[in-house]
This record gives sequence, C-alpha cells and structure tokens, in this order.
Amino acid sequence: MIHRWLLVCLVACGGAQSVKLEENNVTTLQVITGDGPKDRRICARGDVVEVVVTTKDGKAYYEGSSGAVEHDRFDPAIVTLTASIGDMNDRSWNPPDDAMAMLDKKLTITATLVANPSITSTIELEPHWKCWPPTAVAGGKPGSSGDAGAKGEAAGNAPRTTISIGYLPYRDGKLVAVTVEPQGSPMQTYLLDPTITMRVFAGGGSGGGGGGDGGDGGEVTVLYDAASPELAKYVVIDNAAGPGGDAGEGGHIGTAEDLDKQGTPGRDGRPGPEPRFVARAGISQLMEAARTRTAAAAPTEPIAKAPDDGARTYVGTATVTIDVKGRPPVTQTNRLEVLSTRTRKRHFTIQVQPGCVLAFNRSATSTEHVYALEAPTICEDNGSKLTIHRATLELDSVRELLSLTYDGKFTGTGKKPLAGTTHLEMKNAERR
Repeated sequence: MIHRWLLVCLVACGGAQSVKLEENNVTTLQVITGDGPKDRRICARGDVVEVVVTTKDGKAYYEGSSGAVEHDRFDPAIVTLTASIGDMNDRSWNPPDDAMAMLDKKLTITATLVANPSITSTIELEPHWKCWPPTAVAGGKPGSSGDAGAKGEAAGNAPRTTISIGYLPYRDGKLVAVTVEPQGSPMQTYLLDPTITMRVFAGGGSGGGGGGDGGDGGEVTVLYDAASPELAKYVVIDNAAGPGGDAGEGGHIGTAEDLDKQGTPGRDGRPGPEPRFVARAGISQLMEAARTRTAAAAPTEPIAKAPDDGARTYVGTATVTIDVKGRPPVTQTNRLEVLSTRTRKRHFTIQVQPGCVLAFNRSATSTEHVYALEAPTICEDNGSKLTIHRATLELDSVRELLSLTYDGKFTGTGKKPLAGTTHLEMKNAERR
C-alpha cells in the first residue's frame, strides 16, 4: 500500500534472532571472497569477504553484521577479523587512503574464534583494480532544511578542481593513475584498470528543503599526459548546477501566522563551465615519483575489526509531507527507526524500511559528517513506487545522533492510484 512508503513509520521487528551458535561446537573457520572459495582476488578499492563457520554436525553458517538481526547468519561478535593492510569493519575491508599503498602488495585477512583462538583461518588475496568504478566527490556542500516558517540553508558552490591523469607501469601492463585536487582541500588519488573509467562530481550542492538555493557547479581542469592523449577519456566530469530546495510548509515566509502558507522553492545554482582538457608533458613521471614516495613509507600494521563501527539502529521522530495535485498537502509525524551501516570509509547506507536502502557518501576532503545521496533510489512495495531523488544524511558521532531528509515522487496502485511528491525530515534521532 502506498501509505507505507509515505509514512515510513517503522516498528522494531520483534522475535527475529540471529543463528545461535555454541562456540564450543565450532570446529573450523573459513574466510572466502564474495566470488567463492576458489577466488583469490579482492577489489583494491574495498570489498566484502565472507566468514564461514562449520559446526560438529557438519553444518556451515555465514557471519552476519553488527547490530543487524539476520535469521540465517551468526552473530559476528564471536569472531574477530584483522587485515594486514587497511582495516576491517564487520566483513567489509577498507583500504588505506593512499591508493598507491596497495601496489605490489598482497592482502592477508585472518578470522579468529574469540572463545578459542586456536580456531583460525587466513586467506591471502591479490588486490586488483578491474572492479567497480569509483566516484570522486569534489562538489558543494548541501544545505540544511529550514524549520517550519524558516528558509532552508543555501548550498555551497563547488570549488575549482584540478585533475591529473597519467599511466603507471604495473606488473606486465599498466594502470591509469588519477589525482583529484579541489582548491583548498587535500588531493585524492585513484588507480584504474585501463578498462575502467571514473566519475568526478564537481557539481553544486542541493539547496535545503524550505527554499534553500542550490550551489553553482565548479570549474574543472583536466591535465593529461601529452604522450598519451587517450588518457583524457578516463574521467567523466559532472559539474552541474545544484538543485534548489523544495518549498516547505510555511517555506521562508517566516512568521508564525503564515505557517499554513506554502513557501517558494529555492533557485537552482548555475552549472559550471565546460571542463578544460589540457595536454601536459611528464604527468606519468610524476605519478611514478608519487609511487616511489609511498613505497618508502612505513608499512601499515594490522588493525583489528572495529566492533563498534557496523550497523547501528537510530530511533527518532520523522515529519512527512505528502503533496498530491488537487489536494491540500498532508503532514504527519511518526516514530521512525532506521538502520545505519558503514559500508566503507566515508560511505554509509540507511535502511528506512525493509527493501528501501539509501546509499550515501561524502568527499574525502570534507571535515563535516554530511553525506549526499549517491544516486536516485527506487523503493517498491506491492506495485507502489517511491523514487527518492535527493537526500542528505548528517551524523553526530559524539552525541550519537542521526539526521535524515529526503525528497521523492510516488505512484500508487488501485482503481484511482495516487501520485505526487513527498518530503521526509528527521532530526537528531538517537542511537538505540
């Protein structure tokens, strides 16, 4: 039913339990990749492994996630995971920030049974770069939504960004090395298999709900090695204008008497200029020099899995506004429970209800824990559909609070199906 998506009012699922394992009944552990026990490669940009426990009766069970109840998986607290390079969060392996730290290295992941450390399993994996294409985030900061009767915050403009691209000899072939340097922020480095391209987001931020203005797209210059003009094709630039925030209840009219009036939407930002592509000699040599500096650095010590960095449940009060053409907007406030999971460094997913999971990320250069929606997300239920096209996640790790806003369009089912837009806002939900 369509109201399920619009109210997104979740109730804790009582009675669900993970597989209960008696630790003294465990005989073996095995660490495998997502592609099966015979695979010995792992994506150098981050990947997920599986941990399999075998019990005395010969049955095999897979590890679950911290804080998430999965009836067919065991509680990960009974196992510790360590990595020889980078760090582990549940079953997710996160590489070092410096992509070149994985060159000419093998990764060892070890699983150990907490109750009996003599039961352990180790797998040695070969990092590779022929995997999911990365996205570098160098865009403007999204604006925060305004309170009722207050205008939403204007978004930030994207900074001027310089991208450099060169080749890096590797084994019997080569990799594409890309650096992304937003003005005033640290440089980000990416390595690509020559069959993979990457996206650089340098667009303006989204205006806050309640009429916040969108940010302007940034100016982008791409420098590629003059000896290899084909390098220019390895980056796709998105420096579009940031969309203005939707009008809110009372919008930015701003007085208590006017709270029943509709505000005006924020203006869109301006798109950035066409990216400049410039051939420059010696870029590949600069990439090789950076590789040498990284190789000379001290090796990273193994880091244990952070048991407090997996899935977390937050509960708060969410206000949902439903707008159907020809009808007055309807606003309802309900309890909302969401599941937040850190999938890798600077990346989170938020499950707002079963089957509806939003993926967020933030720039490596950002010092604030504000995350933008990675891509429009479609949530479906019994023929009803909600398309969430804009969302912002804010995390306060000190006070353990979560804030979430999103805007979407919905369609329903039935003889006279409803269709319209919805806006959800939840501020300062507390960790349960």
